[in-house]
Amino acid sequence: MRTAFNRGAYHYAAGELVEAIAEYEAGVAVDPADWRARFNLAVALEARADAVQDADPAAAERLRQRATAAYQAVLAERPDDLRATVNLVAMQARDGEPAAAAAQLVALADAHPAAALPRAALAAHLLRAGRAAEALPWLEAAAAQAPGSAQVHLLLGDARAQLGDAVGARNAYTAALRRGEGRHAALLALAHLDMDAGELDEARAHAEQLLLVDPDHAAAHAVLADVLEAQGELEGAVYHLWRVRDAADGPAAEVVDRLRRLYRRLLDEPDPR
Repeated sequence: MRTAFNRGAYHYAAGELVEAIAEYEAGVAVDPADWRARFNLAVALEARADAVQDADPAAAERLRQRATAAYQAVLAERPDDLRATVNLVAMQARDGEPAAAAAQLVALADAHPAAALPRAALAAHLLRAGRAAEALPWLEAAAAQAPGSAQVHLLLGDARAQLGDAVGARNAYTAALRRGEGRHAALLALAHLDMDAGELDEARAHAEQLLLVDPDHAAAHAVLADVLEAQGELEGAVYHLWRVRDAADGPAAEVVDRLRRLYRRLLDEPDPR
């Protein structure tokens, strides 16, 4: 039987956040005591807030307020729910209370010595603040506790990349790639690593792999536009920039300016045929 909860999980896995939010809200309406639907609703609201942050900060703030309320509703029924607690504290860190949030996450890590989640959340908080050297030992501990977590390996890759350890970052992203839930982010991270190293063919391959599983992935189209422009394939670069431009939350003005520049180059260059 396909319930609203199951439909929400399907849409969330497919990156269809608006649809996932609607389904989880329907699940909560049917059963207000369904804490799983409330928790997943909060997660989806957070993800949607991140997706629209640049295009509509006010809408992102409203989404985060709704996510906060959903987490608080979970904790009202399940005061010891570690995931809801950690996520709520992480939201406080983003809302301008970084020191208090960090202290709470350290306390949660101390209170749950076998749990990777508070360590990963603390590390993510430190990474956002540009403190990769401090984040790294927390992530190494989390990776030892949860070797199957794609998210921990992705964060570990980000920390090592920030510290200039390209080999270590690649190993961590590759580990995340082997875990299905981290495939999209890992492929994109590897493509960016390849670009930074000047390995354009490898960057192209990783971006193309990502588009095979998510044909509308704007960031992958952006990588391919960069690669193809660098390789002199301007028509291909234009195509992928149009795909970025057509994305709902794409940075329209920047992309349009770049498209104009590429069209000028195409008009100036002689037809090789």
